[in-house]
Amino acid sequence: MQLKLAVAQIDCRLADLAANLKTHLALSAEAAQQGAQVIVFPELSLTGYHLQEKVAGVALPENASWLEPLREQSRQIDILAGLVLESPDHRVYNSALYFSGGKILHRHDKVYLPTYGAFEEGKYFARGERLRAFESAFSRCGILICEENWHPSAANLLWLDGAKVFFSIHCSSAESPTPLSSAALTSAGACQLQSRVYAHLFGAYFIFVNRAGREGPFHFWGGSQIVNPFGEVEAAAKINAPDVLMHTLDLEKIRAARVKMPLRRDEDIALTRRELARLQNNAF
Repeated sequence: MQLKLAVAQIDCRLADLAANLKTHLALSAEAAQQGAQVIVFPELSLTGYHLQEKVAGVALPENASWLEPLREQSRQIDILAGLVLESPDHRVYNSALYFSGGKILHRHDKVYLPTYGAFEEGKYFARGERLRAFESAFSRCGILICEENWHPSAANLLWLDGAKVFFSIHCSSAESPTPLSSAALTSAGACQLQSRVYAHLFGAYFIFVNRAGREGPFHFWGGSQIVNPFGEVEAAAKINAPDVLMHTLDLEKIRAARVKMPLRRDEDIALTRRELARLQNNAF
């Protein structure tokens, strides 16, 4: 089975929902016309990242009528977008929504919120409380949002829950992006290396989608890439510029990789559960 995917490495207008929605609708319509079945946008793609006190002003309930154009567009192409969602008790989350067939198929609220250096997410967002894979029309998928990639347990939980395609959406900032050959000495190099390691380790397609542009102290370097289940980069977007990457995934490679390296078969979930319970009870 093949899947034609569009990666929308966009710049965003900070706190301008209307302008960002217009971009999402235009790019998803264009991608659908080119035969894409899924389009993936970066973290907080509908709102921009450096929101600070603007967070409450752009927060939406999951059932907001404002999202109806995306729901409707998803009858033509599946859409993964980032935004700020508000709970009935007025907690706000850094979230991602996967739209398909005219509805929201899956929601993920970011679990790990960086609050160090220039990052202030823990100050403005509530922490997500679950990590779940979900069934799409083409495969079982998982969503990771930026910082979650730095916590291997997050990716591992999605893999154990059956994920075969990982969508990893980012607002990764680096002043001087470097190619993978210079290894993980920079944030950019680390993100690219993570994508290859996770893809190879889990025998999965790993779709790394980053932003472009600047906001406040942040320089979003782009460099989105599609990595196959053997850890090979099949396609990569521009550095330091918006780009739309179109690529066809051969999902049969997932089976080939997992037959060759049956790590999921040999994983001992009961052992993991026991040891985690021990660590939690003993508090190290």
